[in-house]
This record gives sequence, structure tokens and C-alpha cells, in this order.
Amino acid sequence: MINADNSIAPLYQKVKNYILKKIEHGELLPNSRVPSENELVAELKVSRMTANRALKELASEEILTRVAGVGTFVA
Repeated sequence: MINADNSIAPLYQKVKNYILKKIEHGELLPNSRVPSENELVAELKVSRMTANRALKELASEEILTRVAGVGTFVA
């Protein structure tokens, strides 16, 4: 589960921060695959809607690229 950092922040924001930290620390490199919604749900114990919103917002911010039927990748 996501830690208590920024306990006031919405859950989707915590998922976004989790992914951004992985990118910053080099765990997710450019063009590498990001965990799927289902993987985030299982790993972070959040709802699928929460995972979807986090990924969708990161894609709209051009941090991630989503390819239907293929996956989500670091831009």
C-alpha cells in the first residue's frame, strides 16, 4: 500500500507520485513499460479507477505514453 506521505493528497495523486519517484530514481527508464492498471491495483491496494486516473493524468502531462492493447510507457 502507498505510505502516508501527503496524507491530505488524493489517492490518485499518491499513485502519480509513486510512478514519478520510480522514474526519478531510474527504476523506470524512457520507453520502458509502466505497471498496468491491474498491476498497480494489486501492488498498491487501490481501485482500478484510481490507477486509471493516475495513468491518464500522467499521459496528459506527456510523462507517459499509452498505447491501447499494448501498455503504458515512459515518454
